[in-house]
Amino acid sequence: MASRNEELPLGAAPSANGHAAAPTQEPVPRDAPPEDEVVALRRRLQEVEDANTGLREHIQLLETVRERLSQLTDNLNRTYRLTQEINTLDIDKIIHVCIEKVPLLVDAKHVSLFFYNPKTDELVLKGHNHPYEIHRRVVVRRNPNSIMGVAVQTREVLLVGDIEEFERTRGIRLNRSFAEKYVTKSCVCVPLLAGRAVVAVLNLSEKVGDGCFDELNDLPPLVQLAHILGVAIQNCMLFREIDRQARTDGLTHLHNYRSFYENLKREIHRAVRYRRNLSFLMTDVDGFKKINDTYGHPVGDRVLAGIAQEITAYIRREDVAARLGGDEFALLLPETPLKGAAVVAERIRDLINAHDFEVSDPQFRVALSYGVVEFREGMTLGDFVKSADEALYAAKAAGKNRIVTGAWTPHPVPAPAAASASGSAPSAESATAPASPGSPAVEPSPPPPDAPPPASPNS
Repeated sequence: MASRNEELPLGAAPSANGHAAAPTQEPVPRDAPPEDEVVALRRRLQEVEDANTGLREHIQLLETVRERLSQLTDNLNRTYRLTQEINTLDIDKIIHVCIEKVPLLVDAKHVSLFFYNPKTDELVLKGHNHPYEIHRRVVVRRNPNSIMGVAVQTREVLLVGDIEEFERTRGIRLNRSFAEKYVTKSCVCVPLLAGRAVVAVLNLSEKVGDGCFDELNDLPPLVQLAHILGVAIQNCMLFREIDRQARTDGLTHLHNYRSFYENLKREIHRAVRYRRNLSFLMTDVDGFKKINDTYGHPVGDRVLAGIAQEITAYIRREDVAARLGGDEFALLLPETPLKGAAVVAERIRDLINAHDFEVSDPQFRVALSYGVVEFREGMTLGDFVKSADEALYAAKAAGKNRIVTGAWTPHPVPAPAAASASGSAPSAESATAPASPGSPAVEPSPPPPDAPPPASPNS
């Protein structure tokens, strides 16, 4: 029998006979799941929590993608609207879009646009919004390490997050003349391309908020616009060149017949409206047929080109010089009275007499005759041209190589037609009498473009 001091097992109660009784156990509920099921449920709960965490991350990612798509859609819409605006042959409008609206796509404060001339390898400033002066011309071959020089040579859109990092990456030292005037070191240089040819360069700098331009948000719209703007600018330049050729004489590079008469009509209208002086000089080469017959047509062409060269070098920008056809030239002189026009004719005659036409014959001479008139009240366009032609004919008749100023006589006013004995109305011929000199002159339409030039006196 155990002693009284014998310790009982933990949880055991003494029995009646003094021996330790078996430990008591808590009753197990009849519906309790087995232990392995509990473990499985806990594992499943953890999997659900992990899945929820992943779902939340996916939702956040989808929200980020949604915001990104919304931003891209907005940029595409704004880019599309810009493409509609630059669908024009007005080069000034395209320059305006580049300076005023393209920077808004990427939140750029400053922008500049340079046109590129591949013949001279030169960039020429066409517009900017910088608060200070910038270079107006940049010769690429002299500045190969400028940011624009690199863009022209590589034909790549250069997005620079940090200028110094860009220099280290490229292994070059950029020429930055105005670096101290910029707050940030980030910029974008966009070569505007037509095919593989660079036609212009667009520079953007100083992002709003003093941040950096980034490839994700800023690069796509600029890359898209690079080709669209380049083609639009090239189309404008081609249109201007075609229009210039259509209005210019190919040999002398003066206005042609059609262009001259368009200018003549406009200047007459201005002279009448504002009561301004307007003079007209007509000239042709004395004995030009003999020059062609004796020395050949290449020398004749050289003579015409040399005359045009002297006229162009002497006249003002507002004067209009033209080759009307053959060896006949015309010069329109706004704001010039008859005396001043005669002085111009005298000066041009002296210049042409002294011009070296590079003909070896020491007897070779070039002389011109000139007819000069001034527009008068009551004149029509036809009267004006006819008066100059008559003055030129008079210079030829007086011995050539001279200047004759013409005078215009107003049309006489016919007497009213007397009524016939039978009292019948005047005939149609008498009813169409010309207007009196004091009445307003009715200006006829200019000659059609394909009409031959007015006949000149025999050379």
